[in-house]
Amino acid sequence: MRKLYTSIFFTVIFVFLGAFSLEKPNSERFTLLMTDETSFFDYYFNLLENNDRVLMTKDLMFYSEHLLLDYSLSYVEEKYLYYDLDTMLDYLIEGVKKRMKDSNRKELSEAYSQALSYLCVSKRCFDEEFKLDLKIEERVEEELEKINNAEGFLESSIFSKKEDYSQYIARGHYTRSEKLKKYFKAMMYLMRMRFSAETKKGDGFDELRASLILASVLNDSPNALKLYKKINKAVSVLLPQEDDLRITELADSLNVELTDSYLLKTENMKKAKDIALRISDSKILSDYKEDKDKKNTVVGFMGQRYIFDSEVFQNLVYDKVTAYLGKEEPFTLYDGVRTMPRGLDLMYVLGSGTAFDILRDEGDVQYANYMENASLMIKKAKTLAEESFYNRMLFQYKEVINERKESSPSFMLDDKFRLKELNTLLASWASLRHDVILYAKQSYTVKVTSALPKEKTDSKIIAESYNRLYDLMEKDCSFLTDNLYEIFNDGYLKEAGRTFNEMCELYKEISALTMKGDCYTDSYEVRNRLQNLNYALKNLLVNQKNKEDNLVIVSDVHTDSNSEKVLQEGVGYLLCMNAMYNDEDYTGGAMSYFEFKNPMSERMTDEGWRDYCKDNDLKKLMFKWQKRLYD
Repeated sequence: MRKLYTSIFFTVIFVFLGAFSLEKPNSERFTLLMTDETSFFDYYFNLLENNDRVLMTKDLMFYSEHLLLDYSLSYVEEKYLYYDLDTMLDYLIEGVKKRMKDSNRKELSEAYSQALSYLCVSKRCFDEEFKLDLKIEERVEEELEKINNAEGFLESSIFSKKEDYSQYIARGHYTRSEKLKKYFKAMMYLMRMRFSAETKKGDGFDELRASLILASVLNDSPNALKLYKKINKAVSVLLPQEDDLRITELADSLNVELTDSYLLKTENMKKAKDIALRISDSKILSDYKEDKDKKNTVVGFMGQRYIFDSEVFQNLVYDKVTAYLGKEEPFTLYDGVRTMPRGLDLMYVLGSGTAFDILRDEGDVQYANYMENASLMIKKAKTLAEESFYNRMLFQYKEVINERKESSPSFMLDDKFRLKELNTLLASWASLRHDVILYAKQSYTVKVTSALPKEKTDSKIIAESYNRLYDLMEKDCSFLTDNLYEIFNDGYLKEAGRTFNEMCELYKEISALTMKGDCYTDSYEVRNRLQNLNYALKNLLVNQKNKEDNLVIVSDVHTDSNSEKVLQEGVGYLLCMNAMYNDEDYTGGAMSYFEFKNPMSERMTDEGWRDYCKDNDLKKLMFKWQKRLYD
């Protein structure tokens, strides 16, 4: 009798476990194959037309989010911000010239010249024929030559600092038109070139005086101030937190009339420097710095924006993380210290145990202070606020990492799927950094002294299933497009957001069915919503000749001053993904991801990366953990 009860007990347990996963298990749950496809939309249009078993991956939605951000941003930059920035410079240049003319204090001539030169460099990026005053012509021309040559670290002709002129290589979506290229260089100069609170020249305060002259002129020009606030409001939708102290913040803190007489007094400048030091809260180093140098407080006109991953990288390379304690030659090592971060560092900090396992196995955590600093960043990740579209994307990654998978289809329970999931998140993050490359403050290391068609039958469509991911995507992209619409009142932005949300709703429906062991059958509806989204996104490229979406993009995310190399994050050709579900083979698309080093003077553009992909075997760029995806 006891044997009978035991048999019944195990039978019930077996039936219960079988019912828990409503599909039949299969040992070969999914495979990935590299294709030469560059358009996610074209790939899925083909699948929906010719395949009867289609897998809708989160990769398609992450890619669509990237396009929504990328196209929306380039649209408002080319149609609105280009003219706003150019016009604002005209007002400010006129204001500085007038104040300079009215001033009779020769002791302030350098501060005035520096303020005017700074504005005119940016203005010349818009208009090569813009006429320069003879007093500043030589230094402005020298600065522009360095910007155009973009060779790397050189002494600035205007500021008392070494500047990384390779940062002025137009890249990201800014290579898609001449207007965007001009806007990129002009804005990059305004954001990167900041005024030191104290230098080694004269009494040390000429740059600080120049910043306060600009602040005064800006506050005295209602037209310039209105445009200044509008530009900052638009950028703040993406990245609200500035990592640089702005000139207007310092001027407001001083709360005095910034007359020539006030600026001339050294004791007033010492007070201004002390206030700047007290209220500045910069977390990211974005300049050349040697380990023996003291921290230099700077004041910016257009502050570079804080992003969490740059702070993570800043804290996981030299001089925060130092000597290598292992015996291998890991990717992050140079001259005995950790000079390069990895995208995996970010994913580990966001909660990915898989990312940590890879970092550990490949020797990238065996450094003094790595674990301690990583722990600090993990704590900070838990306090991130959803105040920007950028942070909202990081929360989406956390959602994928932390999602419980018991109700997922069996192919998502495979150990190898965790690697695919990580690969997808890294590719999405690389796309995100590509889109905000102009505004996000990049971290620096301190210097050490396609599927084949089948015969058509009834359609069955499943999705990579998540409880909250697609709902988050819908809310976050509404945040982006609604805020941009509020600023620019442009219907194209509203339409792009609406069609993206319709796609999210469909994904949620398919995902819920997949979790129940069922499938969606209306391939026409999927294709129709995808087509609507494609059209709405392409409308944002109204002023650009090339309207083809291209998955293959690249971004640089960190600069090492020691090796003079940058960390490049690339998305390559589309991956064909085949997954088993209820003993049937489903086909979908996934993103590929690549991480590699490149000389800083050769920061890659999308066009350069695409040429590289055509001419080289991309598998040679893969790490060991990535090659396991194709086994």
